[in-house]
Amino acid sequence: MAQSSVYSRSTFDRQNSKRKFMIHIEHGSRVHQKIYEHFGHWLEQWWEVEEPARTGRLAQVERTSIFHGIISIVILLNAFHSAAVCNYQVQGLQPPLLFVVAEVFFVVFYTFELCLKLYVHRIFFFIGDEYCCNIFDIILWASSIFDLCAAWFSRGSFQIAVMRVIRVVRICSALRTLRAVRALAELRVLWMCIVKSCASLFWSLCTILIIYFMFALAIVQMLPRYDLREPENAQLLDELFGSVEMTMLTLFMLSLGGGDLTPIYPILEPHLNRVIIIAFCLFFQITLLNILTGVYVDTALKFALPQRVQLAKAKHMHEMDDEMELWGFFSSHFDSALPIAEAEFVAKLQTAKVRAFVETFEIENDAPLIYKMVLNTNGEVTVKGLIDFILANKGAGTKIDFLRNKELLLEIKQNVESWSGT
Repeated sequence: MAQSSVYSRSTFDRQNSKRKFMIHIEHGSRVHQKIYEHFGHWLEQWWEVEEPARTGRLAQVERTSIFHGIISIVILLNAFHSAAVCNYQVQGLQPPLLFVVAEVFFVVFYTFELCLKLYVHRIFFFIGDEYCCNIFDIILWASSIFDLCAAWFSRGSFQIAVMRVIRVVRICSALRTLRAVRALAELRVLWMCIVKSCASLFWSLCTILIIYFMFALAIVQMLPRYDLREPENAQLLDELFGSVEMTMLTLFMLSLGGGDLTPIYPILEPHLNRVIIIAFCLFFQITLLNILTGVYVDTALKFALPQRVQLAKAKHMHEMDDEMELWGFFSSHFDSALPIAEAEFVAKLQTAKVRAFVETFEIENDAPLIYKMVLNTNGEVTVKGLIDFILANKGAGTKIDFLRNKELLLEIKQNVESWSGT
Protein backbone atom coordinates (compact mmCIF):
# COMPACT_ATOMS: atom_id res chain seq x y z
CA MET A 1 0.00 0.00 0.00
CA ALA A 2 1.35 3.41 -0.93
CA GLN A 3 2.35 5.51 2.02
CA SER A 4 0.59 8.83 2.40
CA SER A 5 2.73 11.95 2.38
CA VAL A 6 0.66 13.25 5.30
CA TYR A 7 2.07 10.64 7.64
CA SER A 8 5.68 10.19 6.50
CA ARG A 9 8.54 12.23 5.21
CA SER A 10 9.70 11.18 1.79
CA THR A 11 13.26 9.95 1.38
CA PHE A 12 14.11 13.00 -0.71
CA ASP A 13 12.83 15.46 1.91
CA ARG A 14 14.72 13.73 4.70
CA GLN A 15 17.97 13.60 2.75
CA ASN A 16 17.52 17.20 1.61
CA SER A 17 17.06 18.45 5.18
CA LYS A 18 20.08 16.41 6.22
CA ARG A 19 22.25 17.94 3.47
CA LYS A 20 21.17 21.47 4.43
CA PHE A 21 21.94 20.80 8.09
CA MET A 22 25.38 19.39 7.26
CA ILE A 23 26.17 22.49 5.20
CA HIS A 24 25.34 24.67 8.24
CA ILE A 25 27.57 22.49 10.43
CA GLU A 26 30.42 22.56 7.91
CA HIS A 27 30.38 26.34 7.62
CA GLY A 28 29.43 26.95 11.24
CA SER A 29 31.53 27.65 14.29
CA ARG A 30 33.49 25.13 16.35
CA VAL A 31 30.71 25.19 18.92
CA HIS A 32 28.26 23.87 16.33
CA GLN A 33 30.68 21.17 15.31
CA LYS A 34 31.25 20.11 18.94
CA ILE A 35 27.51 19.92 19.54
CA TYR A 36 27.13 17.74 16.44
CA GLU A 37 29.92 15.44 17.64
CA HIS A 38 28.02 14.79 20.88
CA PHE A 39 24.45 14.69 19.58
CA GLY A 40 24.95 13.79 15.93
CA HIS A 41 23.93 10.15 16.39
CA TRP A 42 20.55 11.28 17.73
CA LEU A 43 20.03 13.43 14.64
CA GLU A 44 21.03 10.53 12.40
CA GLN A 45 18.36 8.38 14.02
CA TRP A 46 15.84 11.20 13.67
CA TRP A 47 16.46 11.47 9.93
CA GLU A 48 16.02 7.73 9.51
CA VAL A 49 12.69 7.64 11.36
CA GLU A 50 9.76 7.15 9.02
CA GLU A 51 6.19 6.44 10.05
CA PRO A 52 4.76 3.24 8.56
CA ALA A 53 1.59 3.27 6.53
CA ARG A 54 -1.46 3.39 8.76
CA THR A 55 -4.39 1.17 7.82
CA GLY A 56 -7.74 0.52 9.37
CA ARG A 57 -11.07 2.27 9.60
CA LEU A 58 -9.95 4.93 12.06
CA ALA A 59 -6.88 5.79 9.97
CA GLN A 60 -9.08 6.15 6.88
CA VAL A 61 -11.48 8.39 8.78
CA GLU A 62 -8.62 10.52 10.10
CA ARG A 63 -7.27 11.03 6.55
CA THR A 64 -10.54 12.06 4.93
CA SER A 65 -11.17 15.67 3.96
CA ILE A 66 -14.65 15.41 5.48
CA PHE A 67 -13.17 14.80 8.93
CA HIS A 68 -10.84 17.80 8.61
CA GLY A 69 -13.72 19.90 7.29
CA ILE A 70 -15.83 19.03 10.34
CA ILE A 71 -12.93 20.01 12.59
CA SER A 72 -12.63 23.38 10.87
CA ILE A 73 -16.37 24.02 11.21
CA VAL A 74 -16.28 23.14 14.93
CA ILE A 75 -13.29 25.45 15.44
CA LEU A 76 -15.11 28.34 13.77
CA LEU A 77 -18.24 27.67 15.85
CA ASN A 78 -16.07 27.63 18.96
CA ALA A 79 -14.61 31.01 17.93
CA PHE A 80 -18.11 32.51 17.61
CA HIS A 81 -19.04 30.90 20.94
CA SER A 82 -16.01 32.47 22.65
CA ALA A 83 -16.90 35.89 21.22
CA ALA A 84 -20.49 35.60 22.49
CA VAL A 85 -19.32 34.53 25.96
CA CYS A 86 -16.91 37.47 26.11
CA ASN A 87 -19.74 39.85 25.20
CA TYR A 88 -21.80 38.52 28.14
CA GLN A 89 -18.92 38.69 30.59
CA VAL A 90 -17.81 42.21 29.66
CA GLN A 91 -21.36 43.37 30.52
CA GLY A 92 -21.25 41.56 33.87
CA LEU A 93 -23.83 38.95 32.83
CA GLN A 94 -23.77 35.17 33.16
CA PRO A 95 -23.91 33.29 29.83
CA PRO A 96 -27.06 31.18 29.28
CA LEU A 97 -27.01 27.46 30.02
CA LEU A 98 -26.81 26.71 26.29
CA PHE A 99 -23.37 28.31 26.14
CA VAL A 100 -22.15 26.16 29.04
CA VAL A 101 -23.38 23.02 27.28
CA ALA A 102 -21.68 24.16 24.08
CA GLU A 103 -18.40 24.64 25.95
CA VAL A 104 -18.60 21.07 27.27
CA PHE A 105 -19.36 19.81 23.76
CA PHE A 106 -16.31 21.56 22.32
CA VAL A 107 -14.04 20.09 24.99
CA VAL A 108 -15.43 16.59 24.40
CA PHE A 109 -15.00 16.97 20.64
CA TYR A 110 -11.37 18.12 20.96
CA THR A 111 -10.70 15.25 23.34
CA PHE A 112 -12.12 12.77 20.83
CA GLU A 113 -10.05 14.28 18.02
CA LEU A 114 -6.87 14.17 20.07
CA CYS A 115 -7.45 10.56 21.16
CA LEU A 116 -8.16 9.53 17.57
CA LYS A 117 -4.92 11.05 16.30
CA LEU A 118 -2.93 9.55 19.16
CA TYR A 119 -4.38 6.11 18.45
CA VAL A 120 -3.64 6.35 14.71
CA HIS A 121 -0.13 7.84 14.88
CA ARG A 122 1.10 6.58 18.27
CA ILE A 123 4.59 7.92 18.98
CA PHE A 124 4.76 9.58 15.56
CA PHE A 125 2.14 12.01 16.82
CA PHE A 126 5.04 13.70 18.67
CA ILE A 127 7.89 13.12 16.18
CA GLY A 128 6.14 13.01 12.80
CA ASP A 129 5.89 15.61 10.08
CA GLU A 130 3.23 17.65 11.89
CA TYR A 131 4.60 17.33 15.40
CA CYS A 132 4.64 21.13 15.90
CA CYS A 133 0.95 21.43 15.04
CA ASN A 134 0.15 18.39 17.19
CA ILE A 135 1.92 19.81 20.24
CA PHE A 136 0.12 23.10 19.63
CA ASP A 137 -3.18 21.18 19.61
CA ILE A 138 -2.31 19.51 22.92
CA ILE A 139 -1.59 22.89 24.50
CA LEU A 140 -4.91 24.26 23.26
CA TRP A 141 -6.76 21.17 24.48
CA ALA A 142 -5.14 21.47 27.93
CA SER A 143 -6.10 25.15 28.08
CA SER A 144 -9.72 24.22 27.26
CA ILE A 145 -9.77 21.63 30.06
CA PHE A 146 -8.27 24.11 32.48
CA ASP A 147 -10.70 26.82 31.38
CA LEU A 148 -13.69 24.53 31.92
CA CYS A 149 -12.47 23.31 35.33
CA ALA A 150 -11.51 26.79 36.50
CA ALA A 151 -14.88 28.19 35.47
CA TRP A 152 -16.60 25.43 37.45
CA PHE A 153 -14.54 25.90 40.63
CA SER A 154 -14.61 29.70 40.40
CA ARG A 155 -18.00 29.70 42.08
CA GLY A 156 -16.26 29.40 45.43
CA SER A 157 -14.53 31.95 47.64
CA PHE A 158 -11.42 32.21 45.46
CA GLN A 159 -13.35 33.38 42.40
CA ILE A 160 -11.29 36.54 41.80
CA ALA A 161 -7.94 34.75 41.76
CA VAL A 162 -9.26 32.01 39.48
CA MET A 163 -10.84 34.49 37.08
CA ARG A 164 -7.48 36.17 36.54
CA VAL A 165 -6.01 32.84 35.51
CA ILE A 166 -9.01 32.15 33.25
CA ARG A 167 -8.45 35.41 31.38
CA VAL A 168 -4.85 34.44 30.64
CA VAL A 169 -5.88 30.94 29.53
CA ARG A 170 -8.61 32.27 27.25
CA ILE A 171 -6.08 34.48 25.49
CA CYS A 172 -4.20 31.28 24.60
CA SER A 173 -7.38 29.47 23.58
CA ALA A 174 -8.15 32.28 21.11
CA LEU A 175 -5.22 30.94 19.08
CA ARG A 176 -7.32 27.86 18.28
CA THR A 177 -8.81 29.81 15.37
CA LEU A 178 -5.45 29.46 13.64
CA ARG A 179 -6.12 25.73 13.28
CA ALA A 180 -8.87 26.51 10.78
CA VAL A 181 -6.23 28.15 8.59
CA ARG A 182 -4.70 24.73 7.82
CA ALA A 183 -7.92 23.56 6.14
CA LEU A 184 -7.91 26.33 3.50
CA ALA A 185 -5.01 26.47 1.05
CA GLU A 186 -5.27 30.22 0.39
CA LEU A 187 -5.29 31.13 4.07
CA ARG A 188 -2.50 28.66 4.74
CA VAL A 189 -0.29 30.32 2.13
CA LEU A 190 -0.89 33.77 3.62
CA TRP A 191 -0.24 32.53 7.13
CA MET A 192 2.99 30.80 6.11
CA CYS A 193 4.12 34.03 4.45
CA ILE A 194 3.60 35.86 7.74
CA VAL A 195 5.32 33.18 9.83
CA LYS A 196 8.34 32.71 7.56
CA SER A 197 8.88 36.45 7.16
CA CYS A 198 9.00 37.04 10.93
CA ALA A 199 12.79 37.26 10.79
CA SER A 200 12.62 40.14 8.30
CA LEU A 201 9.91 41.76 10.40
CA PHE A 202 12.04 41.47 13.54
CA TRP A 203 15.11 43.10 11.97
CA SER A 204 12.93 45.80 10.39
CA LEU A 205 11.53 46.64 13.82
CA CYS A 206 15.05 46.69 15.26
CA THR A 207 16.11 49.15 12.56
CA ILE A 208 13.11 51.38 13.31
CA LEU A 209 13.89 51.32 17.04
CA ILE A 210 17.50 52.31 16.37
CA ILE A 211 16.35 55.25 14.24
CA TYR A 212 13.88 56.31 16.97
CA PHE A 213 16.62 56.10 19.57
CA MET A 214 19.14 58.12 17.53
CA PHE A 215 16.74 60.99 16.80
CA ALA A 216 15.26 60.93 20.33
CA LEU A 217 18.73 61.12 21.88
CA ALA A 218 19.66 64.05 19.64
CA ILE A 219 16.45 65.96 20.49
CA VAL A 220 16.70 65.42 24.26
CA GLN A 221 20.36 66.45 24.34
CA MET A 222 19.56 69.67 22.50
CA LEU A 223 16.67 70.65 24.81
CA PRO A 224 17.44 73.37 27.39
CA ARG A 225 17.24 72.62 31.10
CA TYR A 226 13.81 72.62 32.71
CA ASP A 227 14.43 75.84 34.59
CA LEU A 228 15.57 77.62 31.42
CA ARG A 229 12.49 76.81 29.37
CA GLU A 230 9.63 79.22 28.77
CA PRO A 231 7.01 78.69 31.51
CA GLU A 232 4.06 78.26 29.14
CA ASN A 233 5.84 75.50 27.18
CA ALA A 234 7.70 73.74 29.98
CA GLN A 235 4.91 71.35 30.97
CA LEU A 236 4.12 70.27 27.39
CA LEU A 237 7.80 69.81 26.58
CA ASP A 238 8.21 67.70 29.70
CA GLU A 239 5.23 65.51 28.72
CA LEU A 240 6.43 64.94 25.16
CA PHE A 241 10.22 65.13 25.44
CA GLY A 242 10.88 64.64 29.18
CA SER A 243 13.08 61.60 28.59
CA VAL A 244 14.56 59.58 25.77
CA GLU A 245 11.79 56.99 26.16
CA MET A 246 9.03 59.64 26.00
CA THR A 247 10.70 61.25 23.00
CA MET A 248 10.82 57.89 21.21
CA LEU A 249 7.09 57.45 21.92
CA THR A 250 6.39 60.94 20.57
CA LEU A 251 8.38 60.21 17.40
CA PHE A 252 6.53 56.91 17.05
CA MET A 253 3.16 58.68 17.14
CA LEU A 254 4.35 61.36 14.73
CA SER A 255 5.69 58.83 12.23
CA LEU A 256 2.54 56.68 12.17
CA GLY A 257 -0.12 59.39 12.30
CA GLY A 258 -0.87 59.11 16.01
CA GLY A 259 0.25 62.65 16.78
CA ASP A 260 0.20 66.12 15.25
CA LEU A 261 3.31 68.17 14.54
CA THR A 262 1.44 71.48 14.54
CA PRO A 263 1.36 72.10 18.35
CA ILE A 264 4.84 70.62 18.84
CA TYR A 265 6.83 72.53 16.23
CA PRO A 266 6.49 76.09 17.66
CA ILE A 267 7.53 75.13 21.22
CA LEU A 268 10.65 73.15 20.32
CA GLU A 269 13.83 74.76 21.58
CA PRO A 270 16.35 75.47 20.17
CA HIS A 271 15.58 75.88 16.48
CA LEU A 272 17.93 73.03 15.63
CA ASN A 273 15.43 70.61 17.19
CA ARG A 274 12.83 71.81 14.72
CA VAL A 275 15.20 70.92 11.89
CA ILE A 276 15.88 67.51 13.49
CA ILE A 277 12.22 66.58 13.85
CA ILE A 278 11.43 67.67 10.27
CA ALA A 279 14.42 65.67 9.03
CA PHE A 280 13.13 62.68 11.02
CA CYS A 281 9.66 62.88 9.44
CA LEU A 282 11.08 63.18 5.93
CA PHE A 283 13.62 60.42 6.43
CA PHE A 284 11.12 58.04 8.02
CA GLN A 285 8.23 58.57 5.64
CA ILE A 286 10.13 58.81 2.35
CA THR A 287 13.18 56.61 2.82
CA LEU A 288 13.10 54.22 5.77
CA LEU A 289 9.46 53.14 5.66
CA ASN A 290 9.54 52.45 1.91
CA ILE A 291 12.81 50.51 2.08
CA LEU A 292 11.77 48.35 5.02
CA THR A 293 8.34 47.73 3.51
CA GLY A 294 9.97 46.66 0.25
CA VAL A 295 12.33 44.26 2.05
CA TYR A 296 9.53 42.75 4.10
CA VAL A 297 7.15 42.40 1.15
CA ASP A 298 9.89 40.88 -1.02
CA THR A 299 10.59 38.26 1.66
CA ALA A 300 6.89 37.48 2.06
CA LEU A 301 6.35 37.13 -1.70
CA LYS A 302 9.16 34.59 -1.96
CA PHE A 303 7.25 32.27 0.36
CA ALA A 304 3.95 33.02 -1.42
CA LEU A 305 5.22 31.54 -4.68
CA PRO A 306 3.47 28.27 -5.54
CA GLN A 307 5.37 25.04 -5.05
CA ARG A 308 6.56 22.97 -7.98
CA VAL A 309 3.82 20.41 -7.41
CA GLN A 310 1.20 23.15 -7.72
CA LEU A 311 2.92 24.57 -10.81
CA ALA A 312 3.03 21.12 -12.40
CA LYS A 313 -0.66 20.60 -11.68
CA ALA A 314 -1.56 23.98 -13.17
CA LYS A 315 0.56 23.28 -16.26
CA HIS A 316 -1.06 19.87 -16.70
CA MET A 317 -4.53 21.39 -16.48
CA HIS A 318 -3.54 24.09 -18.99
CA GLU A 319 -2.24 21.46 -21.43
CA MET A 320 -5.47 19.49 -21.10
CA ASP A 321 -7.46 22.65 -21.88
CA ASP A 322 -5.28 23.29 -24.93
CA GLU A 323 -5.75 19.71 -26.11
CA MET A 324 -9.53 19.92 -25.78
CA GLU A 325 -9.54 23.23 -27.64
CA LEU A 326 -7.39 21.79 -30.45
CA TRP A 327 -9.64 18.73 -30.75
CA GLY A 328 -12.72 20.92 -31.00
CA PHE A 329 -11.17 23.20 -33.60
CA PHE A 330 -9.57 20.64 -35.94
CA SER A 331 -12.48 18.20 -35.68
CA SER A 332 -14.62 20.85 -37.33
CA HIS A 333 -12.15 21.19 -40.23
CA PHE A 334 -10.91 17.61 -40.73
CA ASP A 335 -12.38 14.15 -40.40
CA SER A 336 -10.71 12.79 -37.26
CA ALA A 337 -11.43 9.18 -38.27
CA LEU A 338 -9.56 9.33 -41.61
CA PRO A 339 -6.03 10.29 -42.65
CA ILE A 340 -5.62 13.81 -44.01
CA ALA A 341 -4.49 14.23 -47.61
CA GLU A 342 -1.58 16.59 -48.21
CA ALA A 343 -3.53 18.86 -50.56
CA GLU A 344 -6.41 19.19 -48.11
CA PHE A 345 -4.00 19.74 -45.22
CA VAL A 346 -2.10 22.53 -47.01
CA ALA A 347 -5.29 24.18 -48.25
CA LYS A 348 -6.94 24.23 -44.83
CA LEU A 349 -3.85 25.46 -42.96
CA GLN A 350 -3.41 28.32 -45.42
CA THR A 351 -6.86 29.74 -44.72
CA ALA A 352 -6.89 32.88 -42.57
CA LYS A 353 -8.88 31.33 -39.70
CA VAL A 354 -6.74 28.19 -39.32
CA ARG A 355 -3.48 30.09 -39.84
CA ALA A 356 -4.34 32.61 -37.12
CA PHE A 357 -5.40 29.81 -34.75
CA VAL A 358 -2.14 27.86 -35.22
CA GLU A 359 -0.03 31.00 -34.79
CA THR A 360 -1.58 31.60 -31.35
CA PHE A 361 0.51 28.60 -30.24
CA GLU A 362 3.66 30.39 -31.51
CA ILE A 363 4.12 27.93 -34.37
CA GLU A 364 5.09 29.27 -37.78
CA ASN A 365 2.39 28.20 -40.23
CA ASP A 366 4.48 26.52 -42.94
CA ALA A 367 1.87 23.98 -44.07
CA PRO A 368 4.07 21.75 -46.32
CA LEU A 369 6.81 21.54 -43.68
CA ILE A 370 4.32 20.81 -40.89
CA TYR A 371 2.76 18.05 -42.99
CA LYS A 372 6.14 16.36 -43.47
CA MET A 373 6.94 16.60 -39.75
CA VAL A 374 3.56 15.20 -38.70
CA LEU A 375 3.82 12.11 -40.92
CA ASN A 376 3.71 8.92 -38.84
CA THR A 377 5.41 5.61 -39.54
CA ASN A 378 2.62 4.65 -41.94
CA GLY A 379 3.15 7.81 -43.99
CA GLU A 380 -0.17 9.30 -42.86
CA VAL A 381 -1.24 12.47 -41.12
CA THR A 382 -4.07 12.29 -38.58
CA VAL A 383 -5.81 14.86 -36.44
CA LYS A 384 -4.31 13.31 -33.32
CA GLY A 385 -0.82 13.50 -34.80
CA LEU A 386 -1.33 17.16 -35.70
CA ILE A 387 -2.55 17.96 -32.17
CA ASP A 388 0.38 16.11 -30.59
CA PHE A 389 2.79 18.03 -32.84
CA ILE A 390 1.32 21.41 -31.85
CA LEU A 391 1.36 20.56 -28.14
CA ALA A 392 4.97 19.35 -28.33
CA ASN A 393 6.27 22.35 -30.29
CA LYS A 394 4.18 25.27 -29.04
CA GLY A 395 5.87 28.22 -27.40
CA ALA A 396 9.33 29.65 -27.82
CA GLY A 397 12.34 27.41 -28.33
CA THR A 398 14.15 26.27 -25.19
CA LYS A 399 17.66 25.10 -24.51
CA ILE A 400 16.60 21.47 -24.73
CA ASP A 401 15.25 22.12 -28.24
CA PHE A 402 18.65 23.41 -29.37
CA LEU A 403 20.39 20.44 -27.76
CA ARG A 404 17.99 18.07 -29.50
CA ASN A 405 18.70 19.73 -32.85
CA LYS A 406 22.43 19.54 -32.15
CA GLU A 407 22.19 15.79 -31.52
CA LEU A 408 20.19 15.32 -34.74
CA LEU A 409 22.78 17.28 -36.74
CA LEU A 410 25.61 15.20 -35.25
CA GLU A 411 23.72 12.02 -36.13
CA ILE A 412 23.17 13.23 -39.69
CA LYS A 413 26.86 14.17 -39.97
CA GLN A 414 27.92 10.70 -38.80
CA ASN A 415 25.57 9.05 -41.29
CA VAL A 416 26.88 11.18 -44.15
CA GLU A 417 30.49 10.38 -43.20
CA SER A 418 29.73 6.68 -43.02
CA TRP A 419 28.03 6.76 -46.43
CA SER A 420 30.88 8.71 -48.00
CA GLY A 421 33.40 6.21 -46.56
CA THR A 422 31.62 3.26 -48.14
